[in-house]
Amino acid sequence: MKLVLCLALLLPATSVFALDCQANANDYCLHNCFMSDSIQNRGCDPNMVALQSGSSANPSSSEYRCYSPSTLNSDMTEYESGSCYCSRDAELTALMEECTSDKYPITTVFAAGMDNAACYRIPSIIMTPDGDLLAFAEQRVSSCGDNGSNNIVLRRREKGETEWGGILTVAEGNGEPYSNANPAIVYDADGEWSVLLHYDTMNNPSSSRLGKNMQTWSRDGGKSWEGLVEITDFFPSVSQGCMPGPSIGLQNNVEGHLFEHRIYMNCHSGNAGGNHM
Repeated sequence: MKLVLCLALLLPATSVFALDCQANANDYCLHNCFMSDSIQNRGCDPNMVALQSGSSANPSSSEYRCYSPSTLNSDMTEYESGSCYCSRDAELTALMEECTSDKYPITTVFAAGMDNAACYRIPSIIMTPDGDLLAFAEQRVSSCGDNGSNNIVLRRREKGETEWGGILTVAEGNGEPYSNANPAIVYDADGEWSVLLHYDTMNNPSSSRLGKNMQTWSRDGGKSWEGLVEITDFFPSVSQGCMPGPSIGLQNNVEGHLFEHRIYMNCHSGNAGGNHM
């Protein structure tokens, strides 16, 4: 199965695609129309909608485009007027064909509106030794901006299942911009494994504005998490407050190696900027 972590911003009530495909198409439009084209500098709404509709030049056209809500009718199913859109027919046609194919089913793991959150960003996914999938993300509660109120959340899919479980809160931001969930599977000397998660309490840190480096452990495959522990002081001063990942951590399990069992976590934008390990 092909897994896509969709970070869609808007799911219209009347969808051109099936729900998961619409979410994936909307997310494509956000990143490949709004963010990569000039419309983000024209006051256009980033909550892009992908659909087949005519343009002002050719109202009868059935090509796929990415539209800002301001260009659409009230139920966001047809183009009305305005220039806040991008033509992406070939790309969205290919995406739709892939999404609806039995060979490559797409599952939306995170999408705007889940648990009443504005959107989800910076996903990370690992497979446990039991074959379960753990997908982490920033749950951006009230807006999609980096510096709002963010929680670190998780969804689990157990081995052999096709459905994902509900959203679990690993770390509640309480108004702070918690960021960059960075998980790792870690084995102890007896061969028992746990999930180690690193994250930061401040998005976009600088030398004058730093968050805390935090970690927590799960001993049951992500179902529950231990108390949150601050580890900022364990970092070199230049790296304190850096944002883990976005990636996954690794453990060296090469038997007999000088650094056997050592855990590696990537981190960036620390106290002095730049990238740090």
